[in-house]
Amino acid sequence: MKLLQFILALICLLVAAGMVGCSPKAEAPNPPSQGSQGLVEKLTIEELTARADSISVGKVTNIACYQEDGGNIYTQVTLSVEQTIKGETEDEVVIRVAGGEVDGQTLWVEDAPNFQLAERAVFFLEEREGIFSVVGGFQGKFAIDINNMVSGKLPLSQFSEQLEEFGEQLAEIYQQKQALTPAQRKIDWCILQVIRKAEERVSALPEGERPRLRNLSTALLKIDDAGNIEVKLNVTSLSDEQFQELEALGMQIGLTLPEYGVIEGSLPYDQVEAAAGLDFVVRVGTPGYPRHNQSID
Repeated sequence: MKLLQFILALICLLVAAGMVGCSPKAEAPNPPSQGSQGLVEKLTIEELTARADSISVGKVTNIACYQEDGGNIYTQVTLSVEQTIKGETEDEVVIRVAGGEVDGQTLWVEDAPNFQLAERAVFFLEEREGIFSVVGGFQGKFAIDINNMVSGKLPLSQFSEQLEEFGEQLAEIYQQKQALTPAQRKIDWCILQVIRKAEERVSALPEGERPRLRNLSTALLKIDDAGNIEVKLNVTSLSDEQFQELEALGMQIGLTLPEYGVIEGSLPYDQVEAAAGLDFVVRVGTPGYPRHNQSID
């Protein structure tokens, strides 16, 4: 319950967005300028924590823009690290963010986080070849105000403690995933969890009684009472023989997109791993159900 309350509070925190700049000025930059629409996917706090190599509390001590030979403009942000919540970091970390302003030329990136000198924040960072970036663009930065409140919602101490606890739980999940078979590793974690629950429910039933599995469905996954799970398969190829292999496992095929290597349909929960074990199946996920915005009063 404590963790659920924390996650609900974090939903309220994921509301800040902004632009990258090398100046604290709020007005729009002077032309010439060019824009770049953001392509960052929406991430939950679980996904932010899981993807981050490190999570740090830090203060912005320097902001500088530069332009590479190819013309790309970047902002380089230096952080003085006060606390490391996850992973390991040095006392000073330099973050690279796409966008900025050099010699009157501006590159604006829609989903990039905004930085101001001397501001404090919690940063979810990933490192690739020695270069740090913020996970999920603006989603991976949580401002800390003068009262030590994270985005004005949670005390920093509580935020840090809960993230550490959350990180430990994710570490346990990671260890469980490491024990999976090659076929199981192709299957989305939410599907594996529902398969496990379905197996437990069916095994606990008296002989001859039919299971009711529909209420195992979630906003991201659908399963009917008979145990058929709606899935999306990413495949390397689509031939008549491969269709026959899937149908032999009980798959009811509803949609095929050969140009994208996608098959959608339903599979009995106890045949999902067998389907994932087929050579031409790359991944077993869930169809992209529509999501509806919800407000928290």
